[in-house]
Amino acid sequence: MPYPVAEVSLPLIGPYRPVWVAAGQLALAVTVVVVASFSVRRRIGQKRWRTLHYASFLAFVAATAHGLMAGTDTAASWALWGYLLATALVVFLTAYRIVLAVATRRGGPAARTPTQRVAREVVPTP
Repeated sequence: MPYPVAEVSLPLIGPYRPVWVAAGQLALAVTVVVVASFSVRRRIGQKRWRTLHYASFLAFVAATAHGLMAGTDTAASWALWGYLLATALVVFLTAYRIVLAVATRRGGPAARTPTQRVAREVVPTP
């Protein structure tokens, strides 16, 4: 479908499924900002950088919605399986990361280095 530069650049002005195309446009813009933030990480600080990176979850959701609702290949089974697999992987890895963070804060086994884990298992404590 031929798109003028204005319709590609500005969300909601194109004729083809404007809401879902806008979701993809905004996802792309957020992704560009997140990728660019690597080069200014030291200037903005770790806390702001990490907060900015949480926006990548929103970009993933928006890009997935864009693909499902405006994508021309969505009807193909391979495309739907691709969206499902990617979503399942993101959900699993996010849950895994949260579990590791909670375990680290509580001082659980994930908080110890492999050497500390082996030393604790081999050397009995009195």
